[in-house]
This record gives sequence, C-alpha cells and structure tokens, in this order.
Amino acid sequence: MTILSGWSSILTAVCLTTLVTLLLQASRRKVPKCASFPPGPTRLPLLGSVHLLPQQFQERTLAEWGTKYGGIVYAKLFRTPAIVINSYKIAHDLMEKRSGNYSDRPRFILIPELLGWKNSIVHLRYGEQFRMHRKWMQDAFRSKEALDSYRSIQRREVSVFLANLLSTPEAFMTHFTQFSASIIMEIVYGHRVLNDKDKFIGIAERAGESTVTAGSPATMLVDFFPIMKLIPEWCPGGGFKTKAAVAHKYVSELYEVPYRMVREKMKSGTARPSFTSNLLERRDRVGKLTLEDEENIKAAAATVYSAGTETTATAMMTFILAMVRHPSIYSKLQDEVDRVVGLERLPDFEDRAALPYTECVIKELYRWHVPVPLGIPHNTLKSDIYGGYHIPENAMVIANIWAMSQDEDIYPNPTDFNPERYMDNAEEDPKNIVFGFGRRQCPGNELADRSIFILVTSIAATMNITKVKDTSRAEITPSLDFTSGFVSRPEAFSCEITARSDKAVRLIRQMKVATE
Repeated sequence: MTILSGWSSILTAVCLTTLVTLLLQASRRKVPKCASFPPGPTRLPLLGSVHLLPQQFQERTLAEWGTKYGGIVYAKLFRTPAIVINSYKIAHDLMEKRSGNYSDRPRFILIPELLGWKNSIVHLRYGEQFRMHRKWMQDAFRSKEALDSYRSIQRREVSVFLANLLSTPEAFMTHFTQFSASIIMEIVYGHRVLNDKDKFIGIAERAGESTVTAGSPATMLVDFFPIMKLIPEWCPGGGFKTKAAVAHKYVSELYEVPYRMVREKMKSGTARPSFTSNLLERRDRVGKLTLEDEENIKAAAATVYSAGTETTATAMMTFILAMVRHPSIYSKLQDEVDRVVGLERLPDFEDRAALPYTECVIKELYRWHVPVPLGIPHNTLKSDIYGGYHIPENAMVIANIWAMSQDEDIYPNPTDFNPERYMDNAEEDPKNIVFGFGRRQCPGNELADRSIFILVTSIAATMNITKVKDTSRAEITPSLDFTSGFVSRPEAFSCEITARSDKAVRLIRQMKVATE
C-alpha cells in the first residue's frame, strides 16, 4: 500500500474548497481526558501529516516515525486519523488479540467502486458478508484435506515450470507467473493452463496491471474525499477517473469471463471440480441462485485468482536475486536437498520435515524483502486504549510489515540475507508477519507457502544459478533495487540459470512427459 501518491493534486481540484467546512467538522474528535493520542509527526490544518510523506517507499518514512515516536504512531491523513504500527508485538496485541475491533476496513472508493472490485473480501467491511467470504476461503484453502488435494496440481506445474526454465531460463519471471496462475486457475475455475498465452492469464494480467496503474487502497484523494467520485474526467483533479474506467473494463472481464466458462461447462456436464463450481453447487442445493449469490461468487473467485498469482511470483523473483548474490547459501541449500532427496527424483512435500536449512532459507526469503510492505489498512470499529494511549473509533490502522521485518531487535543486521538466524528458533517466524494479521490474514497463505517450498527445492535440485559476466569476464552482482508500491518486487536483473547436469535434464524431461 502507498498511502498517498500525488497528494499535491489537491491544490488543483476545483471542487475541493467545498469540502473544507465538512473536513473541519469531521476532524473535531473528543479524546478521553484519561488518555491522549500516541505521539506522532506534526500536523497541518487540512493536510494533517500528508505533506511529510514521499511518493516512493513510504514504508521507510513510516519506519523512521517509529524510530522517533515509538512502535505506535498517531498521524492524520487529511481528516482521517491514522495509527501506524511499526512493532510486531503491538500488531499482535491489537490486530490478533483484539481482532474483533481491528478487522474492519476503511471505506475505499477507488478500488471497489470505481475500478469494479466490488464484493472483494480484500475490501469488504467487517460484517456478515465478509464472514461468508472468509468461510468460503477457509474451506478451500485452510483445511489439510483441501490443501493436500492440490498437491497433484502443484507437482505437475513444477514439472512444467522446470521444462520452461530449461528452455528459456532468461524468462524466469514469466515462468514464475505462469506457474502461480496455472495452479490458481485450476483450483478456482477448473481450467488447465497449457502455456503463457492462455487467454485467462491475459485477462488476469490486464486487470492487475490496470488496477496498479489506477492506484492502490488509500492512495488517491477520492478515498479520503468520496465526493470526488462525482468530478467529471475533464475537470482538474478528475484525471484518475480515466484510468479507473480502463481498469473497470478489465476487472469486469476478469469477473465475468472465467465465471461464464464454469457455468457453461456445468450446464454441459463437462465442468471439473473447482472453487467456483463447488460454491455454485452448494447454493443450488439450498435454493435458487440469486443475482446477489452470483455477484458474491464471482468476486470471491476473481479475488483468489488475482491475489494468488502476483505475490508468489514476486517472492520467487526475490529468491533468485538472493541466491545470485549469495552463492554459498545456494550451495548449502543444494547440498541439503541432494542429501535428503537424492538425484533420482524431484523433491516432494513429504521431504519438508527433513530439510531444516531449506526451511530457514524460506523464512529468510519472506523477511528479507516483504512483497507487500504496508499490507492493506485495517479500521477500528470502536475506540480503544493501548499502552495508555487513546486509539479513536474509525481510525485507519496501518501495519508497517516492512518495518517489522527490518526490526534490528528481532533480526540483527536485517539487511543481511542470513538463514542461519532461524536455526535455533530464537527469532520471530516471518510467516507471522508477511501474510497479515488477525481475521484479515491472507487466506491462501498455506497454499502459497507450499508452492514456494516446492519451487525452491525443485530449482535447487536441478539448476545452478550464477552471476552473468561482462565482456572482461568479470562477474556482475545484481543491485538491490526494488519497485515501490502496493506490491514491491526486484527491479529487472540478469543471471545465468543452467541445468546442474545431464541427469537433471533427463529427470526434468521425464517428469514433464509423465504429467502430459
């Protein structure tokens, strides 16, 4: 999440002056005499603390606030009170132990209303509809029985991935995306992806790219001033609506096209079991499918598909970068996989318990560069007291996941990629941080974790990863440059990925043939 981009456009929004009176009235909040707000940065009339936030890598500025003011910080984003949490302990105390009060979302306008992500669990306010979606997700992605049933899909797709990597190693990012999308597409819609030209992958990519271009939750003025959604596109300050209209078209396509495919196959009797078909069959058993039912099922399926692809692919791109920069760690990882798995087969899920160093590498991968630095804001349902400080009702609660992952008190020398830090289990498991908190924790975290495990071990078993060389044969170490935004991934970099041996090549080809 980027809290606000282009905030200076407030000065050019013609209609903004009409909001000043309402803003001042809404900002007058009573604070109990027994408690004060947490400390925080200076606040200006109208702007609050927005003027102090850069447009890029805002998680770093929020972490600096934590260093200066403490683990819990109070700020104002225009008229919205904001609680910034930079401490894992405080996040756990509030968002886990008091999750009933911290599981709401702020009212977002841009993403659900203008871009078309309606009824998405990611943005739903806390209530009955949210609980229904959450139960659907838990049934499909939290039970051991369900997760184990997806293993055959993951095994097949890792074989496809390795064959693709063998053929075009320079396109490793594309192959990671296809791997993730293929698994989620089959689970959610029962459709098997055969290559990266699959039309459903294209639909998801267009929806995702246009959404990111249009903005992220709490990034645009319209999320703070809902009346701005009425501004015409041609009006100064209304340009965001042009991008929103483009995104809305692609998001609608994502909602409708794969859903219609499932419905048509169900009518013809050719539908394969899937998340979508299971929900439709379950609803048919209790009564007639209503328009509201359809809208909820479409939204749940589209959300799982879009969210389940990007973060896994991003984490794996970070893995490749880390291994290029730390060849000794990759060599140690390969040695452990060879010792446990051998050279006659690919790693499997049952091997995980016997691979402690591999487990540490995956934990460090999650921590070293978190894919979603600021998550998505929560919202308080009622006022609260914590550590003697007053937390107001309807406050935006921002968990700075990046700051927690870089906490030197928990992870000494946090910029180092050091799997050994977990060998004695002395430090906090980053999986408790990177997937969110409380009832808003990512419901697909276990599936994503299993996919990352099978990818990491299969790559280690079959591939070497080395630095490219320049014209003078000197090795080029890729830089530690990452994109800023809701999802942060490494900037494009080069490396050499080659098969470890002829035996590895034969094994990959044999496994690929066996899955066809």
